[in-house]
Amino acid sequence: SAYNLQNKCTVVKQSDVYADKACAFDTESNAMLVDHLYKGFFNYENAVDVSSFRIPSTTDNINGVAMMIYDEMPLAFFVDRVSVWYLGGYITKIQPVYLYQQSTALEMVAQYKYEAERLVADIKGNSAVSDLEKALLLHDRIAVMCEFDLGNETGAVGNEAFNGYGVFVKRTAVCHGYSEAYDYLLELVGIKSMLCRSQALNHTWNIITINGEKYHVDITWDDSIWGATRWDVIGRIDHKHFMVSSSKLYESHAATDYDTSPTDTTYDSYYWHDSQSAFQLVDNKLYYIDQKNANLVCKTD
Repeated sequence: SAYNLQNKCTVVKQSDVYADKACAFDTESNAMLVDHLYKGFFNYENAVDVSSFRIPSTTDNINGVAMMIYDEMPLAFFVDRVSVWYLGGYITKIQPVYLYQQSTALEMVAQYKYEAERLVADIKGNSAVSDLEKALLLHDRIAVMCEFDLGNETGAVGNEAFNGYGVFVKRTAVCHGYSEAYDYLLELVGIKSMLCRSQALNHTWNIITINGEKYHVDITWDDSIWGATRWDVIGRIDHKHFMVSSSKLYESHAATDYDTSPTDTTYDSYYWHDSQSAFQLVDNKLYYIDQKNANLVCKTD
């Protein structure tokens, strides 16, 4: 057919890839594709040839590849949008639009990676700290270092507040930036994570997997904004949206267009709910302030 005999192109922006299910193209099952795209983007290729991967050019696959780039390739934050080309029933190339000059982008990537590694330095590969504790510490470290960027709530194309660079380097971000940064840190310490979106809420957060179970984590809503002027409270961190089930999350995220696969309720009312300050790791022991009892607690079990 004519459809299969000529090049076709679909432009996919980040705002186009909201979904109530996990991305069909994840970094684990498509590691070779991810590496190939990263190499092409870092080399600032005008278009990255992906024809050898033989990806059928269905609508789901076109959106899936774009969603993978936006949500599961955090170091590609300098890519603004992509055009997905296809021919003969298969996707042939990904054509990116870059936000910066190549030298600027690569310098920003280096800064991003340096700051991220600094945050995980004491827990990466540390068997004395459980995955649950690592997830908790990274949740709090992001909330401490980053301020919610009120000025960009309406969205600005290419603004660093929408990616991990805003969190790690600029120290200001909106929900997608918080979520992308957390996703990247969790990957560094070996914890599976993915972004969860709701178009109805105009919001993004994380779903992480601990001991084979999925849980919602929303750092943005745990990083308090307080008072009539909505200024952040320095040092205050809530844990109401950390490691919760979909039923618990729905109490504050009342929408029906997001992934509700996390069902385990183990941590819906856990000890960290009584703390509104950051958990600290000292000599491989977790310390926190229990506001309910006004005590400094060392968590040893």
